[in-house]
This record gives sequence, C-alpha cells and structure tokens, in this order.
Amino acid sequence: MARDLARDHRIRAQISLVLEADQSLATAPLSRQFGPLIRDPCLRYPSVAPMVAVVDGLDEGYSVELLKLLRDGIPNLPPSFRLFITSREMEPIELYLSKSAHVHLQTIDLGAGTNLRDIRTYILRGCRGIAEMHDLGGSWPGEGLIDRLFDMAGGLFQWASVVLQALELSYDPAAELATLLAGLRTGLGAEEKMDEIYSKILQACDWKNLGFKRDYGLAMGAILALKSPLSSSALQTLHPGIPNISKLLSRLGALLTGWRHPNQPVRILHLSLRDFLTARTPSSAPFYICEKDHSQRLGLLTLAFLNENLKHSTPGAGYLESDSPGIPTVFKDQISKELWYSCEFWTAHVLGLEAPAPTELAALLRAFISARLISWMEVCTSIDTFKGFQQIRIYIQSNFPEDTNLMNDEFKSRLGNALNNISGRLSYMDRREEALLAVQEAVVLFQQLAKDRPVTFNSDLAFSLHGLSIRLSDLGQQEEALAAIREAVALYRQLAKDRPAAFNSDLASSLNNLSAHLSALGQREEALAAIREAVALYRQLANDRPAAFNPTLAVSLHNLSEQQSGLGQREDALAAIQEAVALHRQLANDRPATFNPNFASSLLSLSSRLSDLGQREDALAAIRESLVLYRQLAKDRPAAFSPNLAKSLIVLSNRLSELGQREEALAAIREAVALYRQLANDRPAAFSPDLAMSLNNLSARLSDLGQREDALAAIREAVALYRQLANDRPAAFNPDFAGSLNNLSLWLSDLGQREEALAAIREAVALRRQLANDRPAAFNPDLAMSLNNLSARLSELGQREDALAAIREAVALRRQLANDRPAAFNHYLARSLYNLSRRLSALDHREEALAAAKEAVALYRPFANDFPAVFKSRFTDSLRLLSWLLRALGQEDDAVAAEKEADMLDSPQVPSA
Repeated sequence: MARDLARDHRIRAQISLVLEADQSLATAPLSRQFGPLIRDPCLRYPSVAPMVAVVDGLDEGYSVELLKLLRDGIPNLPPSFRLFITSREMEPIELYLSKSAHVHLQTIDLGAGTNLRDIRTYILRGCRGIAEMHDLGGSWPGEGLIDRLFDMAGGLFQWASVVLQALELSYDPAAELATLLAGLRTGLGAEEKMDEIYSKILQACDWKNLGFKRDYGLAMGAILALKSPLSSSALQTLHPGIPNISKLLSRLGALLTGWRHPNQPVRILHLSLRDFLTARTPSSAPFYICEKDHSQRLGLLTLAFLNENLKHSTPGAGYLESDSPGIPTVFKDQISKELWYSCEFWTAHVLGLEAPAPTELAALLRAFISARLISWMEVCTSIDTFKGFQQIRIYIQSNFPEDTNLMNDEFKSRLGNALNNISGRLSYMDRREEALLAVQEAVVLFQQLAKDRPVTFNSDLAFSLHGLSIRLSDLGQQEEALAAIREAVALYRQLAKDRPAAFNSDLASSLNNLSAHLSALGQREEALAAIREAVALYRQLANDRPAAFNPTLAVSLHNLSEQQSGLGQREDALAAIQEAVALHRQLANDRPATFNPNFASSLLSLSSRLSDLGQREDALAAIRESLVLYRQLAKDRPAAFSPNLAKSLIVLSNRLSELGQREEALAAIREAVALYRQLANDRPAAFSPDLAMSLNNLSARLSDLGQREDALAAIREAVALYRQLANDRPAAFNPDFAGSLNNLSLWLSDLGQREEALAAIREAVALRRQLANDRPAAFNPDLAMSLNNLSARLSELGQREDALAAIREAVALRRQLANDRPAAFNHYLARSLYNLSRRLSALDHREEALAAAKEAVALYRPFANDFPAVFKSRFTDSLRLLSWLLRALGQEDDAVAAEKEADMLDSPQVPSA
C-alpha cells in the first residue's frame, strides 16, 4: 500500500526519508509501520481525488494485528481514503470489523443475477481460450456443456477457475471435461463444492506410481509448510531427490500458481485447498498432507542446507573480524533464494519440532553451532534484521539437557562476545532496538556463565552490562540504563578489589558511565561523586603509567567539568577542563593523529566553561582553536569528523553572538546547518536530531538580526523533525521536541502570532509536565522554564489570572530547585521572581509584587558581583522594576536609591554591582 501511495512524489519523498531514518521499519510490525508509512504521509499530503486501496482475499493472510489496524487505524486516514476488501466469511474477521462504524459490509449472493452473469462470461471466455490453444474449434465445448459448467459452478469463481485451469493443462480437454463433470453432485455448499472438485482433480493423478506419490508429498508438503513461498528452482535445490520438480508441479498445475516460471514463487491457487488437504481430507487419502510434519522436515532440511552452503565468503559474513565499524549492507538478491529462506526461517521450523526431538537434529545443531552460527547472525543482520539465538538456546536446553557439549561454556562465551560486537555495530548504524536485543542476549549468556564460574566470567558480564546501559540509554530507558551500569560498577568494584592492577581502569570507565546516567536522571550530586571517583582512579593509574592512562584521565576530567558545571560550580568546572586541555595538548603535541580529536573536544568544552564565567573573549579564542583542529580532521577524514566540525561551528556561533558579532555568528551556524543537512541526507537516523538542533540555533541567530520570518521557518523545520523523531522514539526525543516547541512559541510571539504561540507553549508544557512526572529531578528545571514562557504568552493575550498561575507554579518549582542546589538555580529563581513581580503588578497586587522584586534583586546581587558579564543586565532590570514598584507605593527614597544603583550599573565605568 505504501508503494502505491508513493506514486505521489511528495509521499514518496516522505516515505523514503522515514525508511532511511529507521531501516527497521521495513520489517517492523504492522502496527508500527502504519503511522509513518501510511497515516502520516496521507494526512500530510491529502488527496483531493478519492484514494482507493484493494485488499483481495483478506481471509488468506490476516492476523489479529491486521484486523485491529483495519478497525482502529483506518478511521484516522483522510476522508478521501477508501479501502475495498474481499474475503470469505471468517469468524475473527466478523468479530473485529462488523461492529465498526466505518466498515460497510456487503455479502455477495452467489445466486444473484449480476454474479451469475459474470460467472457465465468468465466461463465462456475461458473455454474460448482453451479451444483456441488446443485447436478445438470456435464452438467448443458446445452450449450444453457450457450450461452444465455454469450450473455446477454455483456462482463460485474459484470453482470455475480450477476447472478451466485443469482443462487448459490437459492433453485432451474434451475427455478431461467429461471426467471432471461425471458424478458431480448438485446442491452442495461452497466449501463442499470446492472439496469435490479438488478431490476429482487429485484422484486423477497416478497414485500407484510410488515415485510420484513420494515426490508429491515432498513438494506439496513444502509448498504448504513454507513460511514464505519459494520458486520451483529453489524448491528443486532444497529437494535434490525429486528428479524434475517443474514436471511434477505441472501435473498439479490446476491447483497452483507460479509453477510455469522457474523464478516465480509457487503458491496454492486458493486458501481453501490448504484446508482441504490438511484438515478435511482423510489421513488415509494419498493426497493428504500433514503440514506440521512437513514444517518439521523443513527445519531439518534448512539447517542441513545452512551447514552445507553458508560459507565465510557468503555476502554479509565475516565482518565481525573487521576493524571497520558498522554493518555492510547486503541485498537479498546477492544470495540464493533458498539460502536466504533457510537463514530467515530455519529457527521457526526447528522450534516447531516437538519432543522427543529427532536424533539427527542434535548432530545438525552441533555442526551449525561450531561452524555456522556467527556467520548466520552476520548475514541476517546485514540483509534484514538481527536474529538472536536465545529461543533456539532455550529449545536446546529443554530437548537436549544431557548433551552438555552442544552448548558448552566455550560456545556461550564465543556467542556472547559476538553478540556484544554486533550490538556495538548495530548501535553505530543507529539500529537501536536491534542493538539492545543483541546486548541483552549477551548479558543473559554471561549471567549464566558467571553464576557457575564467577572468577572467569564476571569481567565479561560487567562488560556486557556496561554495553547494556549504553544501549538502554540510547533508547531513552534511563532508569533501566542506570540499573545496568550500577550492576556493572558493583562487579568491577569487586574485581578491582581483588585485582586492582587488572581492573581499576575498567572500574573507572564504568564509573564514568554511571556518572553520565545519573546526570541524565537529574541525580547530579551522585553523578559528581561517581566522576570524582573515576578521576581519582585514573589519576593514580596515570601517576604510575602516564603514557597509558593520561588520555583517559583527560577524558574523565572533561566529564568532571561537565558535572561541576551542571551543579553551578563554575570555577571548579573551569579548573577541571583546563587540566584536561593541558593534558590533551601535551598528548596531541606528541601524537597529533591520535589525540587531536580529544584535544579539539576539550577545547570546545573549555569555551563553554569560560563563557559561563563571562570570559567571552577567551571563550571565543578556545572555540576558534578547536575549530581549526576540527577543520583539518574533517578535511582528512570527512566521514568521521564532519559531525564534530558542525558541532564546533554551533559553539562558535554562540560565542560570536555573545560578543555581538551577529553576522559572523549567522555565517557559522549556516555552515553547521549545511553540514548536518548533508549528514542527515546520508544517514538520517543518526543525524536528523543534530540537524534539528542546529536549525534551532539558526532560528535564534536569524532572530538576532531581525530576520524573523526566516527564523520562524527554521524553527518550524526543527519542530517538524523533532515531532517525527518523538513519534518514533518518544522516550528519547520528547525532551528535545518540547524544547523546540518552546522556541517556536518565542518566535511566533515575536511575529505577533500570539494564539499559535500560546498553542506551541501549551504543547511544550504538557510534554514537560509528563516528563517531570516521570523523572522530576531531571525535568523539573525544563518544566519551570516552559511555565515561565507560558505565563508570558498568556499575559500577551490578556489572560492575566492564568498568566499569574503559571508563573506562581514556575516560582514554586524553582524555589525547590534552588533550595537543593542554590549555586545552579538561584539565578533562575530570580528570573521567575522578576516575572512574578510583573504579573502581580499587572493585577494591582503591588505589595506582593514588591516582595517578589526585592527577593529577585537580593538573589541577583551576588551573581552580578561574581559574574558581571553574565548577570549585570538582569540585575539592573530587577533594580529598575523594584524602583518603579517602590515609587508606586509611595516609598520615594527607596525608589530613588534603587534607581541610582541601576544607573551606576548602566554606566560604562562601573563593571559590577
């Protein structure tokens, strides 16, 4: 359906973008595909003309998931969309669809005049074609036999189709027609009528020929049991014992499609044939098929085929041994259809094998595990999606409990290491869900191994848990990520206690990661404690072996600086990053090719720390030095360092803007956006978030220069990108989506589009309220900021009471934050108090407004003294508001004093409060 919709070039472009952004959508469940591939494109580009999609034969391939989608999803499509479905009467279909208001059921009366006329026309044309093919004359088979065929069809097109196909394939159509019509009963229901004609056709086969009988069972059994249809050539390869499968299928051609062409999938003509052969035919009949038996046979057959034909040289195999990152893209047509079928479905067939398992299965599994398992995972992950081994492993443990050599510790360890490797590569490709599945399976394996042999395998378990925490965090599952890294740290702590020389570095690395996860959840003090411990460990390691550990010490100092900055410890944060820069500078002097990337990154953070302290010229110098390094790195290795170059350009733009160099700031952010746009075109899943972030910054720089319409266009594009990202992965991207809506509200307000500005900030507040409900420590600061902005938007529209309520909530949140972490949040509280004072004043609550203004002044004063470049202007504004309120309340002397202090601060000779 998506392919047909893509005839519209606009829809085609959107679907292509979505599939490039998330390659797993191609094989995702229908419920996940429907929104981005069908609903969203149709809603974004609605058609004026009616759009009609046809689903023919729903009964032949429905699932409960599909029925729920037809019931619940179709009403969300545009009114011009229509879905036409044909199906036999089936109880589940009736159950899910019959009571839906948007579903209009129309039962076809087989005896209705229109249907009977169509059947007669179909039979006449079919007979005319057969007569022409076999030189039987234009009048064949005569009016009487035509009438007999018509009467016996009973309004069933499928019955007529089977008979006509049988006649077409016969040596003597006239004799074949007489045989088929002989003895047919009248008055049968549709199902009985189809069973009768199937039986007639199959009984005419040569069942006394034991070779035919055997090969029929193999071929028809495979066709019915296959999870996905295969061509006759693929069936022949899988069944070399059948002399000529094409000839065999031709004898059954009245019941099959696709058999005429060696590369077309072979299918049964109608689903009713499956029911007839597997359920309604007596098991004593020569053409009876036990589908379960043949599925189990295919399990053994496909596993044996993989053991024989899956090689290290197979496209998509062998990359786990490569130093190159990521996973090569391999297309299905690069390997044979039968090999891909075996890769894709052997597990489904084997899992259907009931106990006791066939004796030959153990030998096949042993060969597969020892020589083919890793290659199989590589090929599946390259061509389609990651396929784990966990279900098969559980099956083996249940069915071969005594065969301890089948999955020994050496095998589990090898598999666990391969899964960790694949997980990292999937993460690099931004296939996050699959990366998580792979590392979760690795963790389970190493947990089993460590339970019995902790001394040997606790380190592998800790490593896997470390990776699990990263994969969980990538998907926004921060609480689970924190639990995993805590477990990893506990393991490494014990290992380091017993063997510090071997494991202190791993403990330090895991503490680094623990700090990041704690910070993501707003647990900043604990995050700082963790990174301090990591730094202490690395410092000791670097004292003993500077050449080996100075690089990791520098990185941990970098992270320490980030945590200190988040807690408002600005001087300490600057000292830490300065030490990191000094270490990186020395390392880069000695080995520039190796350490220039980390040196450039630390300079970028140094620029931010200097800017936080108002040292803006020094901050600009630091980012310019970083940019020079990144330009050279990106020139030499663009694929690796273009993202870093783009990031450094964003920081440069911010530094230039802080110094009033607005045109140069705009040029820098335009270059960053252009880089991210190209990166997002090539790897949308990986870089669309960065493109959205850069567009956010571009909108700010355009606004600084008064280019408000362009600023609005940029932020709208950012919001659209974040909305799509948040639709697909809300846990990971709702925070950024809310931030972009916050900014959209600001630019809409600047352009006087106040109602739309209010709608945007309301959506941002709703998102951040939910985020703060789930993780208050992490998201209460953002919620407070959005409430601040909501108050301003409401005030602009004259909704003063609602504006006051919003700013009161913001003040309450920031007061609690400031109580817990005054250095980080007192200046935010001061800003909210300033706004509260203005809202109160607008409602003539002047005494309360005065109290809020006084508190804002008191909070701003130490910040203006310590960081005048950053806070002096806000302190001055709060003083002038205080002066105005004092004067309005008749406190003239105090008003004059506040006004004089503000005037002195505005004087260019007075640098601080």
